[in-house]
Amino acid sequence: MNHILRIKNLIVEYAVREGSLRVVNNVSLDVPEGKITALVGESGCGKSSLLDGILRTLPPNGYIRSNGVWFKDINLARLSNEELRRIRWERIAVVFQAAQNSLNPVLKIGDHVLETYHAHRKGESKDEILAKARELLEMVNLDPKQVLNSYPYELSGGMKQRVIIALSLILDPELLILDEPTSALDTYTQSTIIDMLKKIHREKGLTMFLVTHDLPVVAEMADYVAVMYAGKIMEVADVETIFYKAKYPYTNLLIKAIPSLIGDPSDRKPIPGSPPSLLNPPSGCVFHPRCPFRRPICDKKAPPFFHVDKSLVACWLYGDTK
Repeated sequence: MNHILRIKNLIVEYAVREGSLRVVNNVSLDVPEGKITALVGESGCGKSSLLDGILRTLPPNGYIRSNGVWFKDINLARLSNEELRRIRWERIAVVFQAAQNSLNPVLKIGDHVLETYHAHRKGESKDEILAKARELLEMVNLDPKQVLNSYPYELSGGMKQRVIIALSLILDPELLILDEPTSALDTYTQSTIIDMLKKIHREKGLTMFLVTHDLPVVAEMADYVAVMYAGKIMEVADVETIFYKAKYPYTNLLIKAIPSLIGDPSDRKPIPGSPPSLLNPPSGCVFHPRCPFRRPICDKKAPPFFHVDKSLVACWLYGDTK
């Protein structure tokens, strides 16, 4: 299997008043080409910071302490800021959380399209660029004539989100990264966005890396899933294995906490305890204070990854120790 994105031992820290906050802790993950890979976990577990580490879009107090990120055969860590800027959006497009707020309120959508295109490429005429934009807007179920001549404030939240997704495709990227693409949207609009993304993936064969805490979205869209907790990847498997045969205790508890409109509501239970402080994380396995299956070794030594059936799982339950 070819991997379009390979993350090796990535560490991201923030300098805060209380000390050093390690939000991404030695993360390694491969993203298969042509598939949809989802990264899931509770809010605050480090998902968005992982993306910022990959793309070097951290705030001023953020630091990459260890970085091995390859896009195909390109080591992103060795690129200058200008070289990385050329890859972002042109080869790796990103739809950030609440991305619709990034639209300039004094520019019409058509002007956004032209500005984005000309920031990366030259040569095509205005008419050619707008013709392509019309095709993409139709793909995301928007009326090109209306939308291209509209200001952002004239569009609903769901329409602006679809505009951003269409805009992310204007340069034919090879990888589309989506950070909580359905957050802050109503249920109907969420469903529309999901169907639209599945259609884009199906028709273009576009690799997608979906970052979300919304497990029903993952179940509907993803081919592979990585589960993150307290800055670490804890389990990686195909989507069916994650939802029906998950190995890591946290993964199972996370799935059992999903609200459901069918079945017995009493079967839905919150995960006991609270996520750890990343300023002072637990020793050993970071999940052991909340884990119903913890062993003596769990609070002493962080587990390596074990291959168990179709899962790659960091849990001492599958080691040869007691």
